Amino acid sequence: KRGGFVILDRYRHSRNLFAVGENHLGKAVYATCRFAEGAELMRFTGRRFHTDDIPSLMRGSDDRFVQVTPDHYMGPSGQLDDLVNHSCDPNAGLRFTEDGVILVAIRHIASGDEISWDYSTTLAQSNWHMICQCRSERCRRVIGNFDTLDPDAQEFFRARNLVAPYLVCRHVVPAMIAPGYGR
Repeated sequence: KRGGFVILDRYRHSRNLFAVGENHLGKAVYATCRFAEGAELMRFTGRRFHTDDIPSLMRGSDDRFVQVTPDHYMGPSGQLDDLVNHSCDPNAGLRFTEDGVILVAIRHIASGDEISWDYSTTLAQSNWHMICQCRSERCRRVIGNFDTLDPDAQEFFRARNLVAPYLVCRHVVPAMIAPGYGR
């Protein structure tokens, strides 16, 4: 009537699918509804930076950079994707697509579950590591690059297309998927 337009975002849901809460590490993202295995959870966004342009002193809660190519990182977006924590037994993983970097459920996620992914699935850089505090039963104690994952875990993520493209063909070792991995 007033000549205004309504723009509908096909990705915007009628309710919030996630809530920001607190855990032992600080801020965390929690599901507010159920997600089936394979469901797309959220898009990771942020400006790309060349490796040489990443501040070398980024550590802890200030380190919101995700490696997206051998020489580039995605910086913080200021959105929910910045707050998704690492777990050595994650319920989600990053899938690199033509449409961008998408966080995907790797198992059923119940309402109230914290959303997490394994940071090692994007890291090629060999000199980066971080002490892990995820508290999962499968905790590796140190988060390193993709090569630090055991071969069964590497194959688990490769089989589900949840490894950064530049890591997919590196050191492919045929292995059986460990029973229960990702549960």
